Parts: sequence; C-alpha cells; structure tokens
Amino acid sequence: MSSIDGKFGFLSGIAEGITTGSMMSEQEAGNVIRTAEQKIMVIKRCFNFIFNLTIT
Repeated sequence: MSSIDGKFGFLSGIAEGITTGSMMSEQEAGNVIRTAEQKIMVIKRCFNFIFNLTIT
C-alpha cells in the first residue's frame, strides 16, 4: 500500500505546484490533471481486476 500512497503524495505535490501557478499555464495544468486522473483510473481498474481474480 505504501507505493500507492507515494503515488497520491506525488500527485498532490503536482496539484500544489499547479495552484501556485509557478510552473505552467492553466491549459498545461489542466492537461497534467487530466493525465493524472486517467492514470489513477487505469491503476484502479488493474487493482479491481486482480482483486476479483483472487476472490473468485
């Protein structure tokens, strides 16, 4: 579980960087958030798939 927490910590760090606006424009920030959300969805699907396999 620690690796998952690490990923979310990293994403929250990106979000903080975006809100300060120090690095990128709003459009770039939106793209980063979107790709991060897509990666989270893929990770969740993989975990759900493995979880379902182990239960059945």
